[in-house]
Amino acid sequence: VSLILLICSFPAFLSGILEDLTKKILPLWRLLASFITALLFIFLTDYKIISLGIEFLDIYTNIFFVSSMLTIFASVFLIQACNIIDGLNGLALGTSILILTSIVLISLKIDDNLIFNLSYISLFVIVGAFFWNFPNGKMFLGDGGAYLIGALLSFYIIMLSFRNLEVAPFSLFFLVIFPIYELLRTTIRRTFSNSAKAIEPDTKHLHSMIFKFIFGVYINTILT
Repeated sequence: VSLILLICSFPAFLSGILEDLTKKILPLWRLLASFITALLFIFLTDYKIISLGIEFLDIYTNIFFVSSMLTIFASVFLIQACNIIDGLNGLALGTSILILTSIVLISLKIDDNLIFNLSYISLFVIVGAFFWNFPNGKMFLGDGGAYLIGALLSFYIIMLSFRNLEVAPFSLFFLVIFPIYELLRTTIRRTFSNSAKAIEPDTKHLHSMIFKFIFGVYINTILT
């Protein structure tokens, strides 16, 4: 199963690596690669989102096309979201550690050994990378690493929901609320911006502003 998941995540990972190396891969092509990753996940694993936890909507999620589209959207969204939050040393890795820890605890509670094994192995790998990277940024995560982590997180959450209908979908949604919020906020902010540089990286992300606020308070405290 782990090999299949790595194969599924490869298109998104490859597009990110190529962008890291060349800086010439257009966002549209990287988005397309994320769609291919999501499609591969559906057709190679047969896992899909089949419940939203809302009874009158779950009637439609049993339709193959609807469940497939929901799965593609959720996977692509989280892949892009993980890349968006990769703005400060250790932030994407730290967020992923919190999400994976929650998945490990949930899967342990409900005795889902497959998800438990996949998530705790990923957790230890990312924890190792985190301590090597934080706080001085010794290891380059880049778009490739962010896309890979985002793909695997989306796979684990979708698989956990599919395999365990007793787990409330909204509880899994809240596991990834921070990257989802950040992507939505950034998309809306840049869509309605009049600046020609709106699509370029900036320091207006939530984590950037929190960092500047905390750093400013710290500096003021020292000076006073």
